[in-house]
Amino acid sequence: MDFPDLSASERKRMAEVEDRLRGESGRLPSDSELRRRVEFLETSGVAIQSRDRIDRRWAIAFLVLATPAVVITHYDAFGIELAPVTENIILGSVFAPLFVLAAWHTIKFRKLPVSAKNAELEIKLIKNILNRRDHER
Repeated sequence: MDFPDLSASERKRMAEVEDRLRGESGRLPSDSELRRRVEFLETSGVAIQSRDRIDRRWAIAFLVLATPAVVITHYDAFGIELAPVTENIILGSVFAPLFVLAAWHTIKFRKLPVSAKNAELEIKLIKNILNRRDHER
């Protein structure tokens, strides 16, 4: 694919997207599959932005919840000495829900592109492929 208006890094990402689309077989998917992918990407813009907001909230929640738990359990904060079992219970009660919810969040958004910019590049590439196929017929 030749896109003269793109920077070198964007062209590299475009090649990676094309390789991913080709898969192990080396062949591009059918027109109907490519059209479904474009439709999915065009409608997922809001979900990508939502995922980005949620990612920031996860980072803040992790810092707010994990930092005090680690400080209390490992640095004897407030002069309290805890038994190892108690430390493990405190850390487990903080980290286990965070990890479970983070895993659910990752699974929920796994089909979305990394960013809105990557989605735009993928849409541009797929539309170019579809356009080229239409002109070949």
